[in-house]
Amino acid sequence: MSYYPDLSPHQYHMQALDPALVSIGWLDGIHPYSTGTVNDAFLERLWSYCRYFIREFRGVHTCELCSEPEFGATIRRGDEELLLGSAEIRVPGRNGLVYAAPNFIYHYIVAHHYLPPPAFIDAVMHGLSPDADEYQGLKKQWDWPPLF
Repeated sequence: MSYYPDLSPHQYHMQALDPALVSIGWLDGIHPYSTGTVNDAFLERLWSYCRYFIREFRGVHTCELCSEPEFGATIRRGDEELLLGSAEIRVPGRNGLVYAAPNFIYHYIVAHHYLPPPAFIDAVMHGLSPDADEYQGLKKQWDWPPLF
């Protein structure tokens, strides 16, 4: 995975730059990042976005922040498990921006106390639900373009 500063234009494996798409949570072991705490309601809502893999890659990312990095992370929330580290999530904001984050963002927040920018937290909490039909339509647009 590559590092991108929060709120910078999102270009990860993109063919054309979309000014409405911004990066969130693309961390590495070199660059500093904001830390803090979030509430459980935010984590629950973020988890719902992590269920929907967008732009999934073959293989999984290694967490460069863990003391003993492993490829990907099987994360449990309640009775559900997800293997994170191989895809993105997208969160539409109220400001017309769409936030693109690695689905590993959940791990970064829980394990490493990464604190995303307030605009992203607001989008997760008050934006379009990933279970909504409208979101599912957007997901089809955001995912890898068909080969033919």
